[in-house]
Amino acid sequence: MQLTTTHSNDLCDSVVLENFQNEMESLGFGRWIFSAASHLHKPNDLNVARVSSYPKGFVENYNSSQFYEVDPSTPYWLSHHKAASYRKVRSSVALSVRQKQLMDLNRDFGVNKGIVIPLQNVLGFKSMAALSFDGSISELNSYIENVGDELFSLSMAFNRNILSRHRSIFLNHTKSLLTPKQTKVITLIAQGLQTKQVADRLAISINAVDKHIANIKTSLLATTTASAVALAVQWELI
Repeated sequence: MQLTTTHSNDLCDSVVLENFQNEMESLGFGRWIFSAASHLHKPNDLNVARVSSYPKGFVENYNSSQFYEVDPSTPYWLSHHKAASYRKVRSSVALSVRQKQLMDLNRDFGVNKGIVIPLQNVLGFKSMAALSFDGSISELNSYIENVGDELFSLSMAFNRNILSRHRSIFLNHTKSLLTPKQTKVITLIAQGLQTKQVADRLAISINAVDKHIANIKTSLLATTTASAVALAVQWELI
């Protein structure tokens, strides 16, 4: 996969964003950056395409799109699930000269002394929100303990809304999610057909239908058939 970092102003022109920003400000956080990476690959593969609200050229000027080699937050939020201060994130890697340059850019952008919130996969995408905080590191760490649950809940809701609202941006950065046969199977299930009825309609065995359903759930990162149908509808796959 060719490494890319696509910058979208559309991410910043949204009522969803305005509401999120207001909610974050009420919790004491200021400027923010949102990034999402296509995650339909091995979890430890950092060679991913990313959509970001960073200004165009913010990262590429320093690393020619090899963002995972320069931005220390990237490997962190792709592999972690809990919010952490930027200091903790930066201490998780040995900073190179280029990484220090990027930290200077983050400082100029006002988010280097704040918090990184890794967000769970939503149909194959791992995301994070970086928020600025004006207090000291010790105040930030203490504050995270107090508002962590609310912060994560608000961020998750924002994550789902922004990925859903701008689905075309993200789906353009990944492979086809379902095969033609899988699409037919999930469409019939969404219409209310049972497994045997799907098998009869497509002239295949019940076992084949079950295998298709299992593969669909894997592709959509769904735990149940009902959630797979919901995701397929949400992302306009059927």
